[in-house]
Amino acid sequence: MTISEFSKITESKLYEKIVNYLTCIIVIFISIFFLIKFSELKINQTNWQILSFVWTFSLLLMVSGIYGIVFLAKPLKISYLKNELTEEKNIELIKEIYNSLNGKDLQIDNNLIQFKYKKDFWSYRHGVYLLAENNLIAIIVNIKNSNAREGFADFGQSSKLQKKILNILEQASS
Repeated sequence: MTISEFSKITESKLYEKIVNYLTCIIVIFISIFFLIKFSELKINQTNWQILSFVWTFSLLLMVSGIYGIVFLAKPLKISYLKNELTEEKNIELIKEIYNSLNGKDLQIDNNLIQFKYKKDFWSYRHGVYLLAENNLIAIIVNIKNSNAREGFADFGQSSKLQKKILNILEQASS
């Protein structure tokens, strides 16, 4: 597998992107509606707690909608690690990382290695995709939810895991 083919492994389908964007836009419009609707009310001693809750909730909805749009605009990032190892040694190195992370469902197809990783019961399940070539390892990490579709609201956990695996690979390959 080449690097250009590897970059297309985790591309979202068009309808999934449309559904995610529409969900974010609807969430933003709902939050704006609540902010406008409840800003017309006068604050008094009996309703200030309710209004504070509605405003806080609306602002949180707006922030999560904007976060979704910003995150969806950036595709998954591929990280590269250049080293002095052959393809076979890179594959062996990735297998060691898989074992040390206690990954699940290891699949090896020539130079493409993929597995699932879940840190603990409460964390998200991630799909880890690695491409081993001579002097190069490429990695993509994305979140998987229970429906086997990709999610987008992992709040940076995929990028943290990707950096963690890169650091482990750097230390092991040097």
